Amino acid sequence: MDTSKSKKRCYPTGLEISFNDEQLNSVVEHWPRFITLEAKLSDQNSKPLTKVSPFTIQKGIQGIIGTPKSVKKLKSGALLIEVTKKQHSTSLLALKMLADIPVLGKVHSGLNQSKGILFDRDHDLDGIPEQEIQSELESQGVISVRRFTKKRNDVVEPTNTYLLTFCMPTLPTNIKVGLYLMKIETFVPNPLRCFKCKRFGHGQMNCKGSETCFRCGEEGHDGKTCQNDPKCKNCKGEHMSSSKQCPIWKKEKEIRKVKQRKEYHIRKLKN
Repeated sequence: MDTSKSKKRCYPTGLEISFNDEQLNSVVEHWPRFITLEAKLSDQNSKPLTKVSPFTIQKGIQGIIGTPKSVKKLKSGALLIEVTKKQHSTSLLALKMLADIPVLGKVHSGLNQSKGILFDRDHDLDGIPEQEIQSELESQGVISVRRFTKKRNDVVEPTNTYLLTFCMPTLPTNIKVGLYLMKIETFVPNPLRCFKCKRFGHGQMNCKGSETCFRCGEEGHDGKTCQNDPKCKNCKGEHMSSSKQCPIWKKEKEIRKVKQRKEYHIRKLKN
């Protein structure tokens, strides 16, 4: 490579890679586009940014980065700010004061990432450790690789399906694995089911229901020693509440798929 004509870009891990002009066109620079800004509530007179005059917030932010792409209020009292320039992202993360209010900028934990499924149909990645795969795909924004497993006859076996986490809000449609171009599918997480009441839509930390058996669906015990016939709490079918054959589970899964597709298309249009 002619280094005199190459350009450099630094990725989140600090890895520095060189590209020539032709290669540079196919590489995306990754940096956090969604930043949360919160007030440091140091005394009883302090108040969250969502309670500060919107005009004060407007003047303060515009004086630093101009007009951002969007600003939303969060229930926590912080502001969610979406920016379109790396310099603006860096400025918000380094910000200490906003309109005489001590503030702290943070990278949003979820919106700056996306997850996709890679089906290695030809088993090209067999025998290659997950960490090595992640390292090889790092220049394309991959920050985590997890290979799914399945249990057969009490033996855990690796599959040819991988969960890739990208450090970008919009999931790419494909990725280069060596010289091969492989398709990336949208990852759809399983429905959220409460481990306490066995209902869908919430976790046990926010559950107001009663302890319910995952095996027989009766209240009053958790099912670890239950010998009753299986009965689902949700559909009343003859299977445990944890079964993926439950029609309610399948319906919740389909709802998540539709929601995930909509969110993906919305993000793609925004970007």
